[in-house]
Amino acid sequence: MFAGLAAASAVVVLISAYLGDVFDEPLVSKFGRNHEAATALSFAALSFYVYFLVVYFGFQSSAFFFLTLQAMYYLPIPFLTDFADAFQVEFLVFHMLFFLILNIAFMVVFPPSQMSLPTPQDRRPDGNTNHLLAIAIAVVSILMTALYYQANGGLIYQRSGAAALIADTRLSYYANGKYTYAGYANQFKNLLLPMSLVIWLTSLTGNWRRLAILPTIVIIFLATTGTGQRAPLMFAAISLSVFSVFYYRYRLTVRQIVIFLIVIQAFGFLSSLQGRVTEFSIFASFSELFQRRFLVNQSANLETYWYVVERGHRFGLDWIQDILSLAPSIKPDTLPRELFGVLWGSSDRGNSPPSLVTTLYFNFWIPGLLILPFLMAWAARAIDKRLRSNNTCKTQVMILAFMLIALSSWTSGSILTVLNAGLITFLLYFLLSRIKLKSRAVSRY
Repeated sequence: MFAGLAAASAVVVLISAYLGDVFDEPLVSKFGRNHEAATALSFAALSFYVYFLVVYFGFQSSAFFFLTLQAMYYLPIPFLTDFADAFQVEFLVFHMLFFLILNIAFMVVFPPSQMSLPTPQDRRPDGNTNHLLAIAIAVVSILMTALYYQANGGLIYQRSGAAALIADTRLSYYANGKYTYAGYANQFKNLLLPMSLVIWLTSLTGNWRRLAILPTIVIIFLATTGTGQRAPLMFAAISLSVFSVFYYRYRLTVRQIVIFLIVIQAFGFLSSLQGRVTEFSIFASFSELFQRRFLVNQSANLETYWYVVERGHRFGLDWIQDILSLAPSIKPDTLPRELFGVLWGSSDRGNSPPSLVTTLYFNFWIPGLLILPFLMAWAARAIDKRLRSNNTCKTQVMILAFMLIALSSWTSGSILTVLNAGLITFLLYFLLSRIKLKSRAVSRY
């Protein structure tokens, strides 16, 4: 069903774009990029690509989710490249080479057909210690989230006035000198909070679960979108969907499609609130979402690639600086702020990190482009094996689902991007869940 829906979507989008005359203008010209045509072609290419992923790997596979999210970044690049610009052509070649090697790596590491997933009844059950751990983490996360918003002037929804004022408020949360410290708070409000709350929610039964569903959704929505950023909500929604696929063995159903549409409308509502779209509508929500995924980061990386080239090879110094910046007293590499300044004329309001391939090449040359794809495939395969194991309990499936999406979304920046996305947090949570389960098992004897 999913493969057929993907192929049909591609055909419908191409026909609609053709009838809408969106291809009348060239994809790239001196007047700019044809965003509508690039978005339509990118969505069609992604849909056909997803069709083959489903046929080869299956929908219930880590390879499917990993490669789909990666393709959202790499497939649109050919439709955005100005072939008269030597820098952009070089950018295209490096990125398509990386994406090709990534696909080869997954085909080598993953078998064409996957083992069936165990049912929830077949898995190792969550013990009382896991439930207590989830409750403790949820309480601490809610407290940390409340303290964070209190220190930064409250939720964005408490602001009133024009969209421009709301946009300024959004930027003030994460584009000022205190961003490093906000990164620590994000581990609680964007990651641990939705993970632990949903684990707690699924431990309830009957009327208690029905009573807790709405408050849980509201808390997660406010926590992940309270700064005006939309990405944390999408990250949590995708991760929770992956959890449902691997734990409850969900397949694509009408209910899943409805939930997906609701999340997109929430994304559109935030876009309207921030003034990114002139009005809130179903079409505008879809358009803003797909343009955000297919155009924004890719176009920014294309426009600033020349600056990275002139900076020259870095011999790994950028990655070393970013790793050291995990200490609060050390700042990360300044390149993302410099690139933001190249794009917008000022470097004090945000960051525009280079693409993963760009920073990889200028720090580790061609060997970096050859080695990292296989490391990514190996990591995804290791997660996939854990997700399919009967010894993996519900808490661990949740952690692994979030970890998989964090790795799958790594298309920009250095290793710091994955660390900020919660890799260390996930590993610590996973370790705690294993220790608790081991101690419970030993006590039986």
